[in-house]
Order: sequence, then C-alpha cells, then structure tokens
Amino acid sequence: MKTYIVPLSLVLCSFTASAQKLHKLDRYIDHIESFNQGVGAISVFKDGKPLYQRRFGQSALPHSKWNKHTLYQIGSITKVYTAVLIWKLIEAGQLTLDTRLDRYLPQMANADKITIRHLLEHSSGISRDYDHKPGCTNWLIDSTAKHDEIIAEIIRQGVVFEPGTAVAYSNSAYYLLKYIIEQEYGASYGQIVTKKLSKPYHLIDFATADMDPENVFPSYQYDYSKSAWTRMPDYQYRNIMGVGDISTTPAQLNTFFHLLFSGKVLKPESLQQMFPTATEDFGRNLMSIPVYKQMLYGHAGDTKGTHSLVIYDTATKIGIAMVLNGQRYPHNQFYIDAYQALFSDSTALPYFVQDTQLRQYTGLYTNDSVQLQLKLYIDQEHGLLCEDVAEELAYPLTPVAANTFKVPKLGISIAIKENELFFTQNGINITLKK
Repeated sequence: MKTYIVPLSLVLCSFTASAQKLHKLDRYIDHIESFNQGVGAISVFKDGKPLYQRRFGQSALPHSKWNKHTLYQIGSITKVYTAVLIWKLIEAGQLTLDTRLDRYLPQMANADKITIRHLLEHSSGISRDYDHKPGCTNWLIDSTAKHDEIIAEIIRQGVVFEPGTAVAYSNSAYYLLKYIIEQEYGASYGQIVTKKLSKPYHLIDFATADMDPENVFPSYQYDYSKSAWTRMPDYQYRNIMGVGDISTTPAQLNTFFHLLFSGKVLKPESLQQMFPTATEDFGRNLMSIPVYKQMLYGHAGDTKGTHSLVIYDTATKIGIAMVLNGQRYPHNQFYIDAYQALFSDSTALPYFVQDTQLRQYTGLYTNDSVQLQLKLYIDQEHGLLCEDVAEELAYPLTPVAANTFKVPKLGISIAIKENELFFTQNGINITLKK
C-alpha cells in the first residue's frame, strides 16, 4: 500500500512511435528476462491506443498458469479510482470538498474538522497505516478482518497533526473514503466500481477484491539459495478495499487514464482539481512525477510483493503502465530504465551476473595486518552478501562490472581476482586473501 516514486531525471527526446524506440525497450526487457531479474508486464499507449505490450518472466515461475486476461495487483493506484468515485459524488451534489467526516464517523478524532478535501489530498492528519497493529503485524495478511475491526483500529491510531497543517500519506484516510462511497451509494465498493467505472468504460480485465477474482498473478520473491522464484505472503485484499485492492492489467490502466485525462470520466473542472499544484505532490488524487523539465501525472502502487506505476503525459498523450510482481532488480530503477529506453539516446543496459557465477566468489577473505575479515556468502533473500566478521555487519553486493561489486550507500567497492579481494572505501585500499 505504500507509494514511492523516484524523480526521473532524463533528457527527453521528442517521442515518436518508431520501431527503433520500441526495439530499444524490447531489448531492455529481453535483458531483464534473460538474467531472470523480474516478472511483470509493461504497456505503452499513444492517444489511447496500444503501441507496445509485453509480459515477461512468467516462464520462470514454477507451476504458473496465465493467459492474456490474467490480472496484476496495482496496490495504491486503486486510490485514483476511489478518488474518481468521490469526485462523481461531488459532481452529483451528494458531497462537497468541505463535507466533514463527522457526518459518517463522529467518533474519529478531529472528525468535525476533517473534510473530504483533507482525506483526498493526504492532509487529514489521520495516522498512515491501519495495518500497523501492535502485537499483530500480519493481521491484514493472515486473515480477512471485519470492517468494524479496521474502523476501530483507525480510530485507535487517531491523528498525528491538525487537518490542513501538513501533508502525510495516509492509507487509513482512503479506507474512510471507501466507507463514505459505500454509505452514499448504498452498495459495496465492488458493485459501485462495476456500475460507475468498469462497465461504462469497458474495463473488462478489471476487478476489486470483493469480486473474488481468480485469474490474478500472486506476488513472488526470489530465493537465491534455490535460484528460483517462490510465492510470498501478501495482503488479504479484502482488508484494503479502496486503498490497494484493485487488480487489472497495464493496458487497462492506460485505457482508463487516457479516458480520465481526456475528460471522458469527470468534468474538466473536477479533473483540474485532482491535479497537484506546483507545491503539492499528491493533489486530490493525482501525483506529480517530474521527468526532466516536464511534469507527468499518475500514481504508483506497492503491495507486499507487487509494484506498479502508471503515468500520463498530457502534452503528448502518451501513457505508460508497468507492473512487477517479482523483482530482483529494484522496481524504481526498472521504471527509470524503461523510460530511458523510450525517451533517451542511451543504449546502456544494467550489468547482471548469473547465479552460478556468484557462488565462485563465496568464502572468507582476510588481512591480518589490519585485522579485517570479510565473509562472502549467498543469502536466501538478498543474494551475494559481504559480512564484516568483527563488526557482525552484512550488506548486499551489487555487481557493476566483471568481478566488481559495489555498496553504493556505503561507498564501498570490491573487486575479486582469483583468490584476492580488493576492498576500497573513502580512499582506503585493502587487499585480502581467501
């Protein structure tokens, strides 16, 4: 449910639907797939029509069954659909941006001050995550919680600042917006989404959790000890209705966002108010995503194991949607690389090492004169780790070239040749022997 986007600092070229641009993207996805670095799908649209569609990595999943209609969880991109339903209620005169929360949940702290506007733009002050329940950290993963239990936990967590005085991303606020939508329409969230969104806009491969979709890709994590993808625990999606439960495809994301930005879902004045101002990140609820000198709009989404991003360029009417339900290569870097393939002149590909190669580096390396011992070993979750034996501190090694690794956050570089390890940090160079 968390949302995190890295600003993309790219030098953009004018985009054309040339075979060369799409070939670069295809080459990049080939590279990711050949080194088994990720599982997911990507879609590129122009003027509401598909230019490029591809699923990748599925052949590496054990016992996986899928087809062209198989859905992906999109996490917090769900919030855009929840926001659109709120705006439809505003357009119908059932709500205003100034409608207060005490109309629906008077027992909530500051309910007489918190408005629909505050909930939409993450300025309500309501504590961020109702999934962080003390003494029961997996309560939204292990089983389906009752609505009253979730509401009680949101009330218990309370508020962390006065409404309108700050901005802090809040999943709890969007669960309350989902609750308000159900109260106003007198139906379940899934029934409302079907009637107001999926049917009118022909979203065939699209479902909320209470529709009980079956053809959905689960989340995977990579087990380095087995060199294989394994299913990982994820949310019981009924626990995050309206917050992060929707499953769909990248193509369906592009279809809806094109319709939204084209003024075919909401009135132009409503859509305009969804956009963030120059000093905002979230708007009401469209996120700003800077790409060099251009500002694009959309949203990101994360579950426990699936990561997604959809953006739209209002100037060129280009939409790009990506989902990774299995990642070894960081998802934010995958997003950046994909944009570079489409928009920049760069042809560089990230450097990867096959699992079989990593094992040759494992072992204990020592330098007695400086009393340094480094142990390299394969960790189930992180791959090749380097442990400072004395400090009992381990950190993952990122391959950057043949026999060369780095730990960017610590400024560490490690090169290995035969039985010697060359360690560099902050101008200090140490040679260790295996």
